[in-house]
Amino acid sequence: MEEELTLRDIAAILQRYRLLLIGLPILCAALAFGLLSLSAQDYQSQQIVSVRVRSVNTENRTASLDTIDPELLPSATALVEAYSSVAPQRLSKPWNLTPREVSSRLTVSFDQDSSAVTLRARATQPDKARQLTESATQDFKKYVEDSTTETIRQTLSSRIEQIQLAIVQNRQALEAVDRVLERTPETLSGRGQASISSGLEAAGVDPRFTGNSSASANPAYTLLAVRSAELEAQLASNEASLQSWRSILEQPKLLLTLAQQSTQVRTLSNANLPLQPIGIGRGLAALLGFVVGGVLALLAAFVHNALQPASVQTSATRLGTPSREL
Repeated sequence: MEEELTLRDIAAILQRYRLLLIGLPILCAALAFGLLSLSAQDYQSQQIVSVRVRSVNTENRTASLDTIDPELLPSATALVEAYSSVAPQRLSKPWNLTPREVSSRLTVSFDQDSSAVTLRARATQPDKARQLTESATQDFKKYVEDSTTETIRQTLSSRIEQIQLAIVQNRQALEAVDRVLERTPETLSGRGQASISSGLEAAGVDPRFTGNSSASANPAYTLLAVRSAELEAQLASNEASLQSWRSILEQPKLLLTLAQQSTQVRTLSNANLPLQPIGIGRGLAALLGFVVGGVLALLAAFVHNALQPASVQTSATRLGTPSREL
């Protein structure tokens, strides 16, 4: 039946393996310190920008167009997620690295509460880390501008298709009304009929333009005339909008301006110059190595003592004399 070790037995084991308990932690600490000193340490720089999407009025000198709905534009979260996926390919050539290496060196994060985007880049030299961070930030701004510009372009193209259809419908309706209007008599014979002027006023036409005719008005003619005027006004408005939207699409600088107004990217903090390498320092590495070495030394000492014959253990632990040095 095995006997439990007393404090005296433990002290004897520690005394017996004192060289192992001292030497192994020192060796592990020196090894950790040396490996960290020889390995290349990375420095990390970061830059913070804000991304805000807002409604913008696409106005020019000839016409006032509808606003660009923010819901149609890519959100800040979507822009950051999309850029994170394409950044390795976009930065591979300017950084002279493979996409996988870019992924390991670049980190892009987004805080929804503050709309802040943090870009971090790592390199073996502080100046290089800052240069990579600045490069990634400029590329991110360019990506946001290009994505927003393309969205606005697609939105305006869709509106142009819709307005062209509306113009065709306006013209067809106006032609149909005018054809019927040509066959409809302007006045009616007989008593008890409203005059032309009063009929137009009843239809909502400004009295200044109804004239003074006292002839009996034909209600059908009056309604058709009002409908024709409404269609002509709609047609003129749609044609003006069509011309304005086409003009915007033909001006890349104007599209870029609208994109910059609708999705604003502002620098909150410039890329910093890192002063300390990331990760644990050499002193902490040596301390961790010493602790790990001490644990391994204790484990090895007690395991080795347990594997000794019982007679050797008894003589070594009870008498406190080493039977065999490890």
